[in-house]
Amino acid sequence: MPTLDPGVLALLAAVLEGSSDVAAARLEGDPPAVLPLAVRPAAARPAAEALLRGGRRALAALPEVLGAVVVPADAWRALDPAGLTLADVDTPADLDRVPRSADSPALGD
Repeated sequence: MPTLDPGVLALLAAVLEGSSDVAAARLEGDPPAVLPLAVRPAAARPAAEALLRGGRRALAALPEVLGAVVVPADAWRALDPAGLTLADVDTPADLDRVPRSADSPALGD
């Protein structure tokens, strides 16, 4: 996630810090955003192990099982109006589709 906004990541962490009952926090998106995701390791590890034992390997299942708090788009978009935080790179071809802000450096710089 080369254009992840550090302020948005801090917002996700603040959700966890705000309540010990929250095991995970994710961003509202359309489609739903799986990453970035903030998790409490003590809750995430057994949940991930249970998912794997059950044959579920999709990362999208983890926030679902943990009951992730969803940070509304208007809250995180105040920090990242263009939504660049959600740009994901899984393959070299994805690099060409990464949106760039005027002040972001080229990847690899």
